[in-house]
Amino acid sequence: MKKIVVFGLGLILMAACNTDNDSSDTPADQFPVASFTVQSTTVTTGTQVTFTNTSQNSTAYTWVFSGGSPSQSNEENPTVTYNSAGVFDVTLTAFNNVGDNSSVIEEDFITVEEEAIETMATYNVTFVGNWNATNHPTDFPSGDHFSRAVGMVHQAGASFFEEGALATDGVEEMAESGVNGTLQAEIDDIVDGGTALSYINGEGLLTGFSEASFQITVTQEHSLVTLVSMIAPSPDWFVAIEDVDLLSNGTFVEDLTVDAITYDAGTDSGASFTSANDDTDPAENISLITTPPLGNGTTVSPPMAMFIFTKVDQ
Repeated sequence: MKKIVVFGLGLILMAACNTDNDSSDTPADQFPVASFTVQSTTVTTGTQVTFTNTSQNSTAYTWVFSGGSPSQSNEENPTVTYNSAGVFDVTLTAFNNVGDNSSVIEEDFITVEEEAIETMATYNVTFVGNWNATNHPTDFPSGDHFSRAVGMVHQAGASFFEEGALATDGVEEMAESGVNGTLQAEIDDIVDGGTALSYINGEGLLTGFSEASFQITVTQEHSLVTLVSMIAPSPDWFVAIEDVDLLSNGTFVEDLTVDAITYDAGTDSGASFTSANDDTDPAENISLITTPPLGNGTTVSPPMAMFIFTKVDQ
């Protein structure tokens, strides 16, 4: 970084003819001296930089900012945005009220670096149960809990269950008994195919109104999350969040809360929480639960659970 200082004198028109006792020279202690500071000379693209004018004996200013927007300014303390990477000069010319001026040229003064793009992010996931006799009083069972939340980190288009489609063996096993071995194998196949990044082996809830946390890692290429958990006891009911995207405009979100949706897997015809096993034959498609004891005719309200995603600082 190189600093250049230039001084100049303004033209003064003298009204008197006799100049023996008059001088057009500005006293040294009244001559403008250009100077400025900034908080930081190294920034990332898109950053605004405010220049603090520390000039002396000056009343007007001209700034020139190479690579900046705006590229020029007459403000005393201008704010400039640098949108492109590079190393840029800054010039300030300070004037006094009779036109004398001085300039300071700071060469290679501002260094602008490309903003680093995170390629992956880790999240704390908090599984929060909202199921109790107050929120969902109809036939509320004893031993209420949620099975271990499991699922996958994946790309758009990858899924292991779908509303309106038949449940896989793994989803049936998860929804009816809370056992996840078959479902894990199904998800591992998706991972092997490249459209999912990893199997999520989360935590369960000891009661319907409790919470537990676990961590996941997502990437720019695999930023979506799908999770499921059995409502227990129940015939084949489960909660899920689907295709939750933790990437927004190329940036990982800081935090996100998602209400779980309540589904019937379509594999057991039991009508209450503690109904005996009653296999649905033939199996029906996965569907939203809208009827009692959980539904109110249109939906399940309030939601039985939620998942809170909080980004972990690296």
